[in-house]
Amino acid sequence: MKTTHSWILAGMILCVPMQVVLGQSSEPYPISEIDRPMALPKMTLEPKGELDLDFFTVEGADNWVSIRAGTGLGVTDRVEAGMSLPLSFAPEAKAGDLQMYGLYELDRYVEGKLHSAGRLTMSIPLSDAHPHGFGAAFIMLADAPVKFKLHEKFAAIGGLGMGFFAGRDNFPNYFLLHFDFGGLVQPTEQLAISLQMGIHGMIGDNSQTMVPFFLRGQYTLMGDLDIYADFGFVDLNNLGGDWVQLIFGAAFRTGV
Repeated sequence: MKTTHSWILAGMILCVPMQVVLGQSSEPYPISEIDRPMALPKMTLEPKGELDLDFFTVEGADNWVSIRAGTGLGVTDRVEAGMSLPLSFAPEAKAGDLQMYGLYELDRYVEGKLHSAGRLTMSIPLSDAHPHGFGAAFIMLADAPVKFKLHEKFAAIGGLGMGFFAGRDNFPNYFLLHFDFGGLVQPTEQLAISLQMGIHGMIGDNSQTMVPFFLRGQYTLMGDLDIYADFGFVDLNNLGGDWVQLIFGAAFRTGV
């Protein structure tokens, strides 16, 4: 099953400087990642894209090169919805798993330092199953991402989730339990660095536990364009350093 991280556009991006339009939102969208709400502002569109490189040292496994395009939309200041679709170029050209999500931001607590949300994500396979690639299963996951601001430059991040993995072809079915945790550092208003790992249980016949580990660097240009890169390991528990993922890209916000 291919792990995907949305939000990224590969290559060089040429844009005209502009101030992001936030529709009917009552507050400006923060530049610093540490101060941002969980949901996009009302009537704000965020087109996204990514270049995803997956490298394997496992015998018989192919390296993957794919792109992902998608968008998120702030329906209200608390509700966000979006979708994305990947397309691989190597080892073969094929459509990936269509991903759709909805998110509702909850009230803030601890003097506004604790941000949390409820999110539902569905992944729908559009191609035949491929080991370490697309099409392995229909997946539905309900989770609660959180961010707790400890200092002007530091925050704890994480989340809890559960769902199911309905395997296709020769892939089994699983009940999913996810626990993620990590930290976010904001050295400057534009630059954010995060480190996050998880414990992802897949419960069923031949149960297994995946341990993803990822480092992200993000830089915000002109307040409405984020460019970033991810580097990490999809599953340290079973594959160790045998599955490395590298992602580059950007997300751009504009009013609708």
